[in-house]
Amino acid sequence: MPTIGYMTDLGTAPPAKSLEYAVLAEQVGFEMFGASDHFYPWTHTGKGCAFAWTWLSAVAARTKRPPVGTVVTAPILRYNPTIIAQAFATMEQMFPGRVFLGLGAGEAVNEVPAGCPWPSPAERVKRLEEAMVIIKSLWTKEETTFDGEYFRLKKTRLYAKPIGHIPMLLAAGKQKTLELAGKYSDGLIAVPQLTDPYTMSTFESAARKAGRDPSKLVRHLNFGVSYDKDYDKAMSACMQEAATLLPFLFKYEVSDPKEVESYSHFINPEELAKNWLITTDPEDCVKVIEKYTKAGFTHYHVQSISPDEEGFVRMMGEKVIPNFKGASR
Repeated sequence: MPTIGYMTDLGTAPPAKSLEYAVLAEQVGFEMFGASDHFYPWTHTGKGCAFAWTWLSAVAARTKRPPVGTVVTAPILRYNPTIIAQAFATMEQMFPGRVFLGLGAGEAVNEVPAGCPWPSPAERVKRLEEAMVIIKSLWTKEETTFDGEYFRLKKTRLYAKPIGHIPMLLAAGKQKTLELAGKYSDGLIAVPQLTDPYTMSTFESAARKAGRDPSKLVRHLNFGVSYDKDYDKAMSACMQEAATLLPFLFKYEVSDPKEVESYSHFINPEELAKNWLITTDPEDCVKVIEKYTKAGFTHYHVQSISPDEEGFVRMMGEKVIPNFKGASR
């Protein structure tokens, strides 16, 4: 059966309020917690941007069983991979068996405001690969010496190593990152907009080429939902975020949330509804999970952009999650 997780955008509500939603999410049946790892929110109006690692530790302390992790952390510039390795190893020591690390190639909105230059897509992928090697080595080896193009270590050791295995997942949608996911990661994180049969075949082929068994790797899907009994309210709640569907935001040096927000008018409601699930019917959420489970996905990060977050969480617990608790449909 699929694992259904609650995905939190830490720009949408104050961290203490988001923590309350997470506690409720466990109570209604969510089995995993993911959080965006941003320095800036995507858009400006009414937003905050809490620090993901602190928030996830608080979630783990306030809940009992679900794994917690980032969706996703960029180990390329503002975070040195050695610090990421230390942070997540520390979290895993405190909450054994409950921590995962999602990685990705990064976005200008998080790196440039922290004073970092914005590299080309090719450089970002190279930095990502070096960081993945370093993090895994620090977690598993006594000492790490690494002489890369972007990162260098000499007999570096992690004094707070993980007690157990920390799954390292990689957000990927294009050939280079899909190949890295198959070669190094414990699983893939995808989004519906960048998912097709090519996604799975490239990921699995890269795993086999690296001598790995693709059947032992997990497949996570992160998908956005705006739910309300009033469709217009559901649509209105996510129009401010519409610009994040524009591909150039992930490629070029666009780093001001005010600027990103100004592009929202380029996406009309019909286009938005093709990419995000905007609905008044819980059955639509069930259908999305069923569709992608048939395509091979195993875990779901359900990211709400709903006008009534508590109502969304309770709806999922009452109308959606029970469909995947052993009863066949």
